[in-house]
Amino acid sequence: VQEYYVPAVRACLAWRYLTLAVSVSIFMVAVGIVSSGHVKMVMSPSMERDGVSAALKMPLGTPASETAEAVARLEQAAVELAAELEASRSREAVDQRGPIVRHRLAMVGDQRSFGPDQMRMSSGLSHLGQVDIRLLPSELREISAPEVADRWRELTGSIPGVEELTFVGVF
Repeated sequence: VQEYYVPAVRACLAWRYLTLAVSVSIFMVAVGIVSSGHVKMVMSPSMERDGVSAALKMPLGTPASETAEAVARLEQAAVELAAELEASRSREAVDQRGPIVRHRLAMVGDQRSFGPDQMRMSSGLSHLGQVDIRLLPSELREISAPEVADRWRELTGSIPGVEELTFVGVF
């Protein structure tokens, strides 16, 4: 401290205007480098997900049996998606890594949603349904979760009576 820090502080105080000018200059150069695009800055990078969820909302008061039919259609599209994804892979990749769609979970009357700070659950509401599919870890598959969600949406098509249908990456 006595050998390096104290003399450096004394020099900065003695040359305070030069110290201020150098500090402001360094700050301006740093801002210029970032704003010019030479240094990339990402506030929150997008992370690859290992699952996709399809949540549906029917009109309030819809019987659970109708919601179950819509969930069954989502689930059938998920089965078709799994078969399509496996057909596009080599036999060796399937043997070494396993299937891309590992698990499937369907819920009627329940819905999980993932917020920035926690998982919330809505339960006992007959107009809600959800199908989750768990995928092979992202480093072992060639297709991204958003691509899987897009293809699943295409295979599902339109479901009569659905008020809201969302496909999102989860897990």
